[in-house]
Formats: sequence, structure tokens, C-alpha cells
Amino acid sequence: MKRLFSILLISVVSLSVYSQKSTTDKADKMFKQRAYLEAAALYKASGLESQSLLQNLGDCYYYNNQMNDAANTYEKLFKKYKAEEIDPAYLFRFSQALKGIKNYARYDELLKKNNGSQESIAKVLADLNENLNFEFQIKNLRYNLEGANFGINYFGDKLIFATSSNNNRPAYLWNNRPYLDLITATLKNENELVNFELLSDKINTNTHESSAVLTRDGKTLYFSRTGKKKIKVGDLKVANVKLFKAELVEGKWANVVALPFTSDYYSTQHPALSQDESKLYFSSDMPGSIGSFDIFEVDINKDGTFGTPKNLGSAINTNEREQFPFISKDNTLYFSSAGFVGYGGLDLFYSKYEEGEYKAPVNLGETINSGLDDFAIIIDEDSNRGYFSSDRDGIDKLYSLTRMERKLENVIVKGTVKDLFKGSVVPGALVTALNDKNEVIASQTADENGQYRLSVPNDAKYTLKSEYKGYNIQERPLVIDNTYESHKPLDILLEPVNTSPKFKTENFVRGTVKSLKSGEPLLGTLVSLYDDKGILMESKPVDERGRYYFDLEPNSNYSVTAHKEGFEVFSKKFVIDDKENKNLSYDILLAPFKERSGEDVVDFTIPNILFDFDKSNIRPDAEVIMKKVVAYMKEKIDLKIEIAGHTDAYGYDEYNIRLSQRRANSAADYLIKDGIDKNRINTSYFGEKLPLNGCVKEYVCTKEEYQANRRCELRLVK
Repeated sequence: MKRLFSILLISVVSLSVYSQKSTTDKADKMFKQRAYLEAAALYKASGLESQSLLQNLGDCYYYNNQMNDAANTYEKLFKKYKAEEIDPAYLFRFSQALKGIKNYARYDELLKKNNGSQESIAKVLADLNENLNFEFQIKNLRYNLEGANFGINYFGDKLIFATSSNNNRPAYLWNNRPYLDLITATLKNENELVNFELLSDKINTNTHESSAVLTRDGKTLYFSRTGKKKIKVGDLKVANVKLFKAELVEGKWANVVALPFTSDYYSTQHPALSQDESKLYFSSDMPGSIGSFDIFEVDINKDGTFGTPKNLGSAINTNEREQFPFISKDNTLYFSSAGFVGYGGLDLFYSKYEEGEYKAPVNLGETINSGLDDFAIIIDEDSNRGYFSSDRDGIDKLYSLTRMERKLENVIVKGTVKDLFKGSVVPGALVTALNDKNEVIASQTADENGQYRLSVPNDAKYTLKSEYKGYNIQERPLVIDNTYESHKPLDILLEPVNTSPKFKTENFVRGTVKSLKSGEPLLGTLVSLYDDKGILMESKPVDERGRYYFDLEPNSNYSVTAHKEGFEVFSKKFVIDDKENKNLSYDILLAPFKERSGEDVVDFTIPNILFDFDKSNIRPDAEVIMKKVVAYMKEKIDLKIEIAGHTDAYGYDEYNIRLSQRRANSAADYLIKDGIDKNRINTSYFGEKLPLNGCVKEYVCTKEEYQANRRCELRLVK
């Protein structure tokens, strides 16, 4: 009897194990097909908690924005199995799920344990709102449609978006809702959509169509469509998304074709047009992507062909998703990202276009971003009204927005003080903001983590001064205006005081030349010392650590300049006496050279004026040019002129700096003698550093090629 009971027990256990395996096998199959809801039910029914099962189950919940269930499942995963044996992607999704349900205490604990992070996410998120000069009022758009609705865009005098409300479409396994169609609507009473109309079957098919943008003439439509061909990626088979173009022919959509840079092997989606419609922006995981999805741009040529897609780079793209670009009237890029610091899921960001590039993105803040996905924003900069999408209520919905100005009395300036060479933090360093009268506006000692935080009045210019025993004093300009990137920490890199070189006297100046942008030493910079009459006393390049130093005489006035290709010329005056100011430790921070905008540069071409070998006098041929410049400047009294002196490669660097200065001064003196106010003239001098050709050393070029470099360049600016 006992033996029979044992046999029965073994049989029951075997059947149970077989049943569980059958269930998990089926669940794995559904997971590979991205039928996440069905897979989740089967995984849960199995009662098993293997590592792979918990990972998949957590993902099933995560990808359907069931963040409570996702967080609980990932919690089991990280408690039961060692973190070092789990792919970091699950740590990221776990942290995102915790932010989504606002369990910030557990989020901090998780990242501290796994990454050593000491930051409080609640404080970090609060900091995102500190310097925002606007906030949003949002409302649910009213519309009588079922399912998910998202990705709204302007469509002439209508609006267009994606909807899963068309029950004539087959169900999508991911969420068991109908495949997406593109639908148009008109706006009623500012916050209600009516008169819905699905686009024709030339556009809408039995797969997903979404994210459409219409050209201003209403004749060309760009949109996303999921491909029919499935490609194996790892263990999964996926149908990638392609960008399509359709043309309006006699009132009907026709000539629907995939764009030439699309592929079955990667996705291209979420099209957006630049204001002049010469560029198309989109999101893709194509080769050359930094993360899972990046923002790209591609030229639309006048003949309708396309250029080569270009990644917008690491300023915009991260290792995570960047999607749903939109370009506003002032060329601001709006997009969604899961890679920058945010509130959870996809957050909405903007990036200003300045000096030919998009600047570091700014989170749009807590008045519009939630703990789940917020995406596909469009905005009219003139009216400050627009729309966006969010799944904060458990399903993708459309929202309207109104952007309102938020007057900031003060701006927070913060960062970390670090040792320039070791990278270690410098606790106790004093950081002070001084106004133009050298008065202290705000001051703080860096905490145990080297962090400082100053509150300064908005719209003003300051000097940020940093000092600590054993380090050179550092001063840097700080301008708080609408270009100030307040969301970026302003880290300070202090250079330790170096006892060498041995100075000949107790009076000297020393420091390090650094990039204003990165704080890193700028090797190859030429630093020059002048007396109070502007006569060059000494000129030499920085050493291997970017340092400079000069011996001085007491009770004298001096100035130093720093020249480096690609950077603005720097100049500073200072006084040395035999009492309190016997010496000066001063770090020079060079700003990258900014190309003049078309509005600043005057369309009046001035040929270079040339000089004889080792001479600085104005030659007769140069005098002809200078007379024309004088006449033009007397006519256009609002103009200034920039004069840059240069030499050939013959002679020592220090001598050539002096020679290029004499040439620039000679040109300036000519203008002044002919009645041009000296305040309208700026001079700079570069020696042999910026040749117009490859003549970078002696005896390698023709006489004519060397002659071309003995010049002054003149440019008129407003």
C-alpha cells in the first residue's frame, strides 16, 4: 500500500511539473510574439519564480504600463537573485517602475545598493523645476472614441492622430486592441474633438499607422507604418516600423511609398518637419544609433530626393529611447526621452537651436510630466497652446496644454568643486557670486560632497569666484539670461598650487588656461604678458598641464592675453604691489569661438591687407582698401570693425605675436587718424598660428604662399 501511494505521489508531482512546464513554454511563446497580456497570465498561473520567468513577467507588466505589478515582480527578481547576475536593463526598468508609482524611498535604496548613488531622487526631481521660467496648464481633450489615442499633430485646419478605436481592424497581440489607424478631427470649444474621419485605405491598413505630419501646402503626408516582414532579433521576431510618404492627387491620397532610407532591419518612425520643410526629423534604431532609439535628421532636397540621415548626437541622444520629435516655429526641438533625468517612463524635453546646434535638453517639469509615458508634444509658440499624449491614466490619451510664463526672481546656480587633476571633490571650498561692483551677492562653502548651491537674482552678470587653501583662486564669468543653461550643473575644477617653477622674485602671476565649457586644460594656448602701456613683455605657450607663469615687478600694472585657435581671445588687467597683491594665482577660462550670425556680420567684403616681410607699415595697395573702409564706416556709423593680425611662419613664436600686434595696431591707427572712433575698433593678433594655407614652418612653401599669410583680416560687424 505504501509503495502504491509513493507511485501515485510521484505521478501527481510529475504531472504537475509537466503541466507547469507546458504553461511556461506556452507563456514563453506568447512573450516572443509580444502577446504580453496573455504571457503574463500564463507566467502567473505557473506559480514558478525562476530568474527568466520573473524577468519576462516583469517586462510583460512594464511594457503595458502596469507599474505596480512590474515593480512588485522586479522586486522579487532582485531579492531572489544576485544583481550582478541580472542584466542591467532590468535594473533600469525596475527603477523606472518605482518612479512611476512614486516609491522614491525604494528607488534611492535600489540605486545606492547597485550603483553607489547617494542622490535623493525626490530632490533631483524637485531641482528640475527650480529654474524653469514657464509652467503648463493641462486638460483632457474631450472626444468620443474608444481605445488608445495619441500622437496628435496639425493637419491644415484640422488635427490628426493615431487611434485604436477602429474595431474593423484585427487585434494587436501586445495589448489585444485593434491595430492603429490615422484619423482626423476638428476642434470645437477649444477642448473638444468632433467630426472624426479615418484616412482612406491607401493610408490605413491592417497594420499600425501613426505619427503623421502634413506639409503646409497640404499635398504631402509623412507617416509611420509597421512593416509586414518580420525579422529575427535575438529570440524575437519583430516587424519594424517604416516612414512612408503619400501625395494628394485630385483630392485623394496616392503614390504611397516608403522613404529610401527605411529598412526591414531597423525602425524609422515619428516624422517631423523643420519650419522651412527642408529637413525631416525622425526617431530610429538604425546603425549609428547611440541607444535603442535616437533622433535623426535628413535633408529633403528641392527635387524631392533625400540626403543621408544624420544622428543629432550625444547632446540629444542617450543609451535609452529618444522619440517623437517636433520642431516649433522658433526651431526649438521638442521630444520625449527615457534617458535623461526625469519623472519616469518617457518625459517631455525641449532643446534650443543656437550657434548651429541643439543645446542640452531641458525637462519640461512636473506640471506636464508624470511618472508614466508623456510624449508627442506639439506647441504653437505664438499662442503658447498645444497638445501632447500620455498614458498616465492607464491608456494613451490626448491632452491640451497652455504654457504660462513663470517669473523667476532668483535662479539657482549649483555644481561640484573638484580637483582639476585628480577629479576628487574639494569639500570646504568657498564659492562666491560677485556683481559688477565686486559686491558679494551669494556665497556658500561646498559640502562634504564638494557640492555648492547659490541663489542669485535673475537677468544679471556675475563673477563666480572659487577658492580653497592649497588651490589657485578661480574666477569665471557667469551671465544669467535667457541663454543660461540652468539645468546643467556648473562644476568648478580647481588647480592645486604648484611650488615649482622657482620664481626669480616674490612677485609673479600664474594659473591654468582651461575651457570655459568643460573646465579641462587647453594645451597649445599662447599666453602673453603686457605692461601698462600695452607693450609686449613676454609670450609663451602653456606647459604640458596647461599652466602659465610670469615673473613681475612690484607696484606695476599688467595685462595678460591668451590665444588659442577655435577660442575667443582673452584679456585681463591686474595690479601687483609689494603689500597685499604680491602675486596672483588666476585661472584663465577661454570660451569657444562663436561664429557671427547673419544678422551681425555686415555684407561688405573687405580683402585682406598685406604686409612686407617683417614689416607693419600700411603699403600703398593696402591704403586703397583702408580708404574704402573709412568711407563706408563714416557712412554707417552703427558699425564696428574687427582687425586680426597675422604673420608667416618665419621667426620665433614670441616675435611673431609682437609683429602681428604691430600690424593690427598699424591698421587701427590708420582708421583712427582718418576720423574713426577708437571705440569702434577691436584688435586681436595671432602670430603664425592661423595660416591660410599649409605653410606652418619655414622653407616649405613658395614666396607667394608665405606672402598671403602676412596679413590683417578686417570684418565689419553691428
